[in-house]
Amino acid sequence: MINMVLILSMTLLPVVGMLSSFNQNIMPQEGTIAEFMRNLEEAANDILKLVTSQRSSWDLISNIMVFAVLAGICEEFLFQGALQPLMMKWTKNPHVGILLTAFIFSVLHFQFYGFIPRFMLGVYLGYLFYWSRSLWLPILAHILHNALSILIDFTLQGRGIDTDNMQFTDVHGSIPVTIACTLASAMAIVYIWRTYKDETVDY
Repeated sequence: MINMVLILSMTLLPVVGMLSSFNQNIMPQEGTIAEFMRNLEEAANDILKLVTSQRSSWDLISNIMVFAVLAGICEEFLFQGALQPLMMKWTKNPHVGILLTAFIFSVLHFQFYGFIPRFMLGVYLGYLFYWSRSLWLPILAHILHNALSILIDFTLQGRGIDTDNMQFTDVHGSIPVTIACTLASAMAIVYIWRTYKDETVDY
């Protein structure tokens, strides 16, 4: 099953990128609400830039350890390990519990211009935990996703590409790549579901 998570860690990146572009384009651009959400987004980005702006190999390793490994483990124990079971028992419906947990997961990042892709990732991680009944699979998926995102950002910025003002749709061939990756991701997720479907429990 680890091989499926490895595949998904790569195929989901273009899907997340496309969803992020869609999310940014549908958000309000003017008004009090837009200004409030933009200020939250900029504050979160400023903090992230402060700790990820260094370009040495040691900085890359440090960022992966903190923002991929440590963050992946802590967030999975908090959201999937603690919150999701509570949501499932409260709603008496595992699917509603997963959706609520993913919603809270995305909201608490206070980055609403990336709310949709983060919510979808939360749903993906939630189902990995629900199907496998183990935190280690979503932890691995979370770490891989964050680590690959950091590595891609590090590589692009090292080549002088301004990733802060870049959308995935600006990349040539992004649409066919996203379609292919969406199909591949769907097949991998169905495979995981079929593998674990007889082992899931109701709440």
